[in-house]
Amino acid sequence: MEERRWANLAVVNMLKCNLNKYIQDKVHRIPEILINDHNFLIDELPSQLVSDLHEKVKFMVRTGFEKECVDQYCTWRREFLDLAEKELSIQEIEEKRRIKTWIKESNVSLKILFPNERRLCDRIFLGFPSVADCSFAQICGEFTTNLLDFANGFANGSHMLNLLPSVLQVFGVLHELIPEFESVFLDQFSVSLRSEAATTGRRLRKAINGMFMQLEKLINCDTSQVACPGGICPVTVEVMNHLSAVGEFGSSWLSAEVTRIIALLESHLEAKSKDYSNPALGFVFLMNNERYIEKKAKQYQLDKILGNHWIRQRAAKVRENSEHYRRSSWEEVLGFLKLSTEQIEEAESMKKKLNLFNLRFKEIWMDQSAWFMHDEELREEMIASLRKILSRTYGLFIWSFNKILGKDAHECIRYSVLDIEDLLKDLFGWRGEQLAEMKD
Repeated sequence: MEERRWANLAVVNMLKCNLNKYIQDKVHRIPEILINDHNFLIDELPSQLVSDLHEKVKFMVRTGFEKECVDQYCTWRREFLDLAEKELSIQEIEEKRRIKTWIKESNVSLKILFPNERRLCDRIFLGFPSVADCSFAQICGEFTTNLLDFANGFANGSHMLNLLPSVLQVFGVLHELIPEFESVFLDQFSVSLRSEAATTGRRLRKAINGMFMQLEKLINCDTSQVACPGGICPVTVEVMNHLSAVGEFGSSWLSAEVTRIIALLESHLEAKSKDYSNPALGFVFLMNNERYIEKKAKQYQLDKILGNHWIRQRAAKVRENSEHYRRSSWEEVLGFLKLSTEQIEEAESMKKKLNLFNLRFKEIWMDQSAWFMHDEELREEMIASLRKILSRTYGLFIWSFNKILGKDAHECIRYSVLDIEDLLKDLFGWRGEQLAEMKD
């Protein structure tokens, strides 16, 4: 027995040496040589020890001591797994680290330890396949159940949204290990472990679906207020924060759920935009939130699940709402600058148009300088677009105005083209001091 214990310790030390970088997070994958070699356990054990054990097994089974034989063998191998678990694990209290430890234990167990134990059982109990199967199930059963109990803890828990990253991570790892469960636990004695793993996977998936239902409820029950005019809705931030876990730990099977949740969020935002008395501010609100959704989807790598077409659709929605904003805010202002093509404009008519433009431009400027644009790039795009349209149209009007009124024109012109361009830079900018100056 002492020789066997020393053999266990030698094998564990060999494993620890080869897996140290993986256990310490210095590499993210188990060395392929360990995964592909299911004979390393037999090779590392003294060959004479393996031969002697096989002979003792034959003698004990044939003389009616099968149970005692299996008990002794399983005790030895469980001691090895206990030692391996102790030496290869990092004991952590924090949940994120505990999950990482569980992931490593699961991968090492299903990809290295259990396949090698299977091969060793077949070698030691050569000629007694049913005894080998029974022994293997007893050796690995408790360890496998402990691994699955950890996963079941997340499946059994509440559907709190803050647990979504953990549940997704555990489910993803278990899903990837199902082929290992199926290949290792094939016989009649261990098939229940394979079934237990599949059941745990289904329960985790059900828990994830429940969390998406909580996300849906979060959106439908939202009554939050936006902190600044046209700003990001708190529920948008909260939903996208929760969906970040999908980009990190999820997979394509969640694409339909993510698409549904974001579509529901967008419908909710559309309804909230109608609460603004100024339609233009409602469109700014939609632009802000759509751009936020688009940027966070890219940041959280949701495009890998939803596809680039989905991302392009979000960008198209931002452009669509920017066009709605421009029309609702500036169509009337641009109308004042429209010149007749059929007859020469009269001086008084042009003065009236210019006065109306000055009045309305000032009103819009004062209102929209206090509005909020979350994304600086979008803000610059909007201002550049308005500057291009207004500068050209206003410049043509002022040129015609100067031509008709001559030297008297300057008395009526409040803004130069450069003034218009400079004032447009203040839109969506919270320029409190400049607002006060203009009011004066």
